Amino acid sequence: MSLMKTDVISLDLDTSIVDIARAHNYRGFIFNEQGDLGRAIEDFNSAIELNPNYADAYYNRGIVYGRKNMLDDAIKDFSEAIKLKPDYAKAYYSRGAAYGYKGKYDDAIKDFDKAIELNRHNAVAYNNRGSAYRRNGQIEEAITDYNEAIRLKPDFIDAYNNRGLVRLQLGESEKAKLDLSKARFMGGDIAAAFQKIHGSVADFEQEYGITLPEDIATMLTKQ
Repeated sequence: MSLMKTDVISLDLDTSIVDIARAHNYRGFIFNEQGDLGRAIEDFNSAIELNPNYADAYYNRGIVYGRKNMLDDAIKDFSEAIKLKPDYAKAYYSRGAAYGYKGKYDDAIKDFDKAIELNRHNAVAYNNRGSAYRRNGQIEEAITDYNEAIRLKPDFIDAYNNRGLVRLQLGESEKAKLDLSKARFMGGDIAAAFQKIHGSVADFEQEYGITLPEDIATMLTKQ
């Protein structure tokens, strides 16, 4: 008989301390998947209280803190997970993402560097490091990372979209249009993604001192 998610939540925790900590961690993971972030944190707290050296519980609690936009708490938990498990690629990646959201792009890049060193096939890490480079003004490095993300994951909508935006900054309108069209063809809402990052076309043009071709401006405008 298969175990359903609802069964996991009601597991009997009457077992060894290590197993109880694991059960709390697993149940917290399920609560997080279900969007019950408060109960997820309670379970991760219990797992850590029972086993203070439980790297996965710190990592998982950090993920929930990130979802709650409690970025400093998330970074603290990811750092503790890394301290306990120095080769924890996901923790480096997630801490890098948290640093990126805080605008600490140099710190983000360092963490993405380590995540990539530990897992050279992580397309998402390349994409996010590319975005940190872009925000840091390191445009050529950004394009290199987006290229690698696309090589590793040819259907990576976000990487095509991001590379297209960088190419717009460089005035490479035709290449940018190809990337943005590819992202849209694969199902990406490029206008929504653009507006989330840059606001309006006018805002983008003012920020980078360029004028977008009319057809591209139309692509990036929410209808």
